[in-house]
Amino acid sequence: MTPRPLPRRARAARSLGALLAAALLAGLADLPAERLLTLTWDQGNEMARHDLVAHLFPEGVFFAYAGCPWQRGTNENSNGLARQYLPRNSDLSVHTDEDLRRIETLLNTRPRKTLGWKTPAEVFDEQLRSLQQTGVASTG
Repeated sequence: MTPRPLPRRARAARSLGALLAAALLAGLADLPAERLLTLTWDQGNEMARHDLVAHLFPEGVFFAYAGCPWQRGTNENSNGLARQYLPRNSDLSVHTDEDLRRIETLLNTRPRKTLGWKTPAEVFDEQLRSLQQTGVASTG
């Protein structure tokens, strides 16, 4: 029996999913594996190839229920902040990598109430330093 080709929409979703997976793999390559525990996504087509990144997350890749954005609260808040610079349905291809990095820096250096008014960059750096110190102490 010959397998039936995927419908056009499914092929597009898998292609987008593969692109996202490749970008995610590249973006996470320099992070310590000990900090990659779980990943939670919505039900979007962009995660059609979540199988390509699942091996990075030992505690699993999870999908929030459709219509339940509170299951990804920090993500929804971050999306809202990003929309100050990139309105919903913006075409990201019109922005340079430099433009997107500038927005990333602005968001990561913005203090957050949920972080005790620290910035995400400060908290992330603290966590990495803590991991490095723990790693050094355990190898000595």
